[in-house]
Amino acid sequence: MAFSDGAKEITYSSPRGWGYSGNANQLTLHPPNKSQAEATISKVPLSQPANFDDETLKKLVDEALASVPKGSTDIQLTSQEKNPLMIQRKETLLLTLTYNFYGQSYSRSILFLNRGKEQIRFQLTCHQADFNELQKAFLGSQYSWQNL
Repeated sequence: MAFSDGAKEITYSSPRGWGYSGNANQLTLHPPNKSQAEATISKVPLSQPANFDDETLKKLVDEALASVPKGSTDIQLTSQEKNPLMIQRKETLLLTLTYNFYGQSYSRSILFLNRGKEQIRFQLTCHQADFNELQKAFLGSQYSWQNL
């Protein structure tokens, strides 16, 4: 896939076999044969360039926990990791959480990347039973970014 940021062409290869749709601000990916599984890549404007200091980390954790569907229970932040991978020499932050929604257990990961005055968010949400397999494929695809 190719995108333009106005100055250069940015390319990305989604995991093999995953369907996709999107608009200028968000790309949505669906893995094959997995119900209720979705990955999104979105951009969020920042008022100024940011880094992953303690204050920003707390804000992002609070946002991640608040992002689960209303009515969710047993919401837990299960991990936070700074720089699990570097994308085009840019730092990242990975948050992983779990929750229950209508009797089903879900996992969600959000990888944050600051890019000047915007933040790119790579989010995967799926049943806990599918998480390790889908997370490996989704994070692995992040190495394909060019000119990000």
